[in-house]
Amino acid sequence: KQSYKAMSQPSEAQLQELKQQIEFYFSDSNFPRDKFLRGKAEEDADGFIDLSCFVVFNRLKQIFEGVTPEVLSQALQHGDASEVVALSENKLRVKRAKAIPLEDVLLPRSIAISPVPKDKKWQEIKQIFQEHGKVLSVRVRYPSKPEDTTTTAYVELESKEAVEAMCKKDIEIDGSKLRIIPKADFIEEIKNDKKAQRKQEKQAVRAEADAKEEAKHAEAVKQLEGCVVTLSSIGTGCTREKLKELFGKHGQVAFVDFEIGQTEGQVRFYEKDEAAAACSALSEGAEIEGSKMTVALLSGEAEKEYIEKVLKQREDKKNRSKKGGRGGYKGGKRSRDDGDRAAKKAKLE
Repeated sequence: KQSYKAMSQPSEAQLQELKQQIEFYFSDSNFPRDKFLRGKAEEDADGFIDLSCFVVFNRLKQIFEGVTPEVLSQALQHGDASEVVALSENKLRVKRAKAIPLEDVLLPRSIAISPVPKDKKWQEIKQIFQEHGKVLSVRVRYPSKPEDTTTTAYVELESKEAVEAMCKKDIEIDGSKLRIIPKADFIEEIKNDKKAQRKQEKQAVRAEADAKEEAKHAEAVKQLEGCVVTLSSIGTGCTREKLKELFGKHGQVAFVDFEIGQTEGQVRFYEKDEAAAACSALSEGAEIEGSKMTVALLSGEAEKEYIEKVLKQREDKKNRSKKGGRGGYKGGKRSRDDGDRAAKKAKLE
């Protein structure tokens, strides 16, 4: 066993402070949340912890540099009997005097104060609030961001009634008036702030996605503008293949939108100058199987409506492809739509 030898004898004030600090470690304010001490207590059937465990605690060494198990035992027997801790028969082991409460007793009797300078010591905060009532503990939160100069501190009082009274007081730290609210309200504010932040982040992501989709849509519209030739008065002997052969003489045809038996149709080119060239060459009309049709470049609202219809067909085809349905790549029959124009063009080339 390690031996401990006190450098000197602690004063009465130091014994009292050591006792108060050990009692704090086992108090409702700390012990239920102290994983280290609870783990040590669980190692013993009766819940005792060796006092030698505490001699390395910095806070105790700050109170008395020559702290030893014997000094701590002496401190715990100093003055009135403790209501918080109990010593073993050999006086060198300690445990909680009462069972851990089943419900959270700390939250209802705690307040949150801000703004607190981030370098403000808890002892200074405790001293300020002790002028207004009994203070059981003080915890200073780490600042939310490294660049923050202030933070929030939790002050534990003796009762819920004390919290209500303290929230009505005007208290300052370094000349700044403090905002004092129940800790439960502060935690709820944090939850709501995080919820609002997550909502804003989702909205930002959605807005960015919408902007990209709009830009993509605008680019698709731009690619189709001026590329569509509209046909009317189509004869009964016309087929899609014959239309593609006829208009293919004037440029590369992307898609022929026509069904046998219809009297109207559209021919889409990859390039607008080729569509314009076809319209110019066939301005007097085009003849197939002895039937003359009217040829014109689609424009205005008619062009906008047609382009939107084409883009919707592409989107529907894409969605069906993802699901593996008709028109997809998982065994279903392929659509006649030209789909992705760039990919189609590359394939033809």
